Amino acid sequence: MLPLLLAAVTLLPLQGAPLTGPTQLRLLVVGPSRTPFVYDVDRRRVTPVRGIATKGRGIYWVITVRDSPSGPLAVLDRGCRSCHPRQLAYRVSFDGRARRVPLSQVPTSPRPASKAAPLPGGFALARAGQTLTLIDPGGGRTPLAWPSILTWFGGVSVQPGGAQALVTFADPAWNDGPAQAMDAFMLDPATGAFATVPGFPAVLDLKFSELRWLPDGRLVFLGRTGGHGVLALWSSPDAQPQIRRARLPGTGSFAVF
Repeated sequence: MLPLLLAAVTLLPLQGAPLTGPTQLRLLVVGPSRTPFVYDVDRRRVTPVRGIATKGRGIYWVITVRDSPSGPLAVLDRGCRSCHPRQLAYRVSFDGRARRVPLSQVPTSPRPASKAAPLPGGFALARAGQTLTLIDPGGGRTPLAWPSILTWFGGVSVQPGGAQALVTFADPAWNDGPAQAMDAFMLDPATGAFATVPGFPAVLDLKFSELRWLPDGRLVFLGRTGGHGVLALWSSPDAQPQIRRARLPGTGSFAVF
């Protein structure tokens, strides 16, 4: 019965109102085997990053981009197991200049002691297959209904300074076809309630797309949907997205200046 129900659902590319007005956003964007670039959202300007080594014994692949108080950091890995050093890190300025920094200066992401993803208020979200469980600070466990029509779990990202968490779901072959899809919800750990993020679920390219928080509590999506590069901005998680097509050389992970 479930496959028939899913076959009746038609997903569309991410849609919303036109993005207008200043955003004051500059993004450091990377993708697999692509040259990193800085994207000025307001000026719609792409600036290739200069100063990152891409030739020599093996090619450097950007494996992660992280925000830091001193600006975005790009961590690269060289495709050569015998090479030393295997990884390099660069701090990138908004004008596209890259400066190499020691890997010791790259802040590490905290790893939870268990497989459960930490949530605000001392809660955690555990997953086993398509079973979700909310764990309270005292260790009590409450089963949660799977909220999405998509069957792959994406991840959890906590709202900066907030009491909610962004929970994403995905499907790399929607309805066994070539389209990929993403879904997004806000989870209130205090109640265990999921709330939809407007605009989702939507067809998009999972490999070259990302949805993440901005430090001021806005949500931003950058990637490809419907065959076009798109930037979408939510003023709050329950607001309709504002969308702009973006002519970009490639998309993927990004960090915010």
